[in-house]
Order: sequence, then structure tokens, then C-alpha cells
Amino acid sequence: MKKDTFPGAWDSSASGHLDAGEEYDACAVRELWEEIGLRADRPLTRLFKLDACAETGQEFVWVYRQESEGAFQASSRGNR
Repeated sequence: MKKDTFPGAWDSSASGHLDAGEEYDACAVRELWEEIGLRADRPLTRLFKLDACAETGQEFVWVYRQESEGAFQASSRGNR
């Protein structure tokens, strides 16, 4: 409820931005590790892409699915 945007709404457990020259799939795997300490043991499933618009904060978004029993570890980097 204390988020700047969309308080009380569901959010992603791992998200981030592409590094220069990085592909979306590689970024998704990297962000899983950085955000929740999860090493993907199989390819992530691409679900859909959202074009930049007001609802995405003018960001292009790929949504992926990955299932795991953990263990998960919250990032020490915290919310950015």
C-alpha cells in the first residue's frame, strides 16, 4: 500500500532494465538472480510483450513465467 504507483496492486517478483546490448531473455535470467537469488534451471517461458504506454510508465515490457520451489532470497539491493 506504500508504493508510489499502483498501491495495493500485484507486482512482479523480479524486474529490471536491459543493460546496453543485452537481449530480453538474458536480462530476465539475470534479474531473477539479482532480485530473488534464483538460478533458472530451465528456459523461461515468454508470455507476452507490452508496448510502452502510460500504464507501463512508458517502458517496453516482456512478461515471463518461471516456476520454482525456491529457495528464494530477497535482494540486498532493495526496491529501486
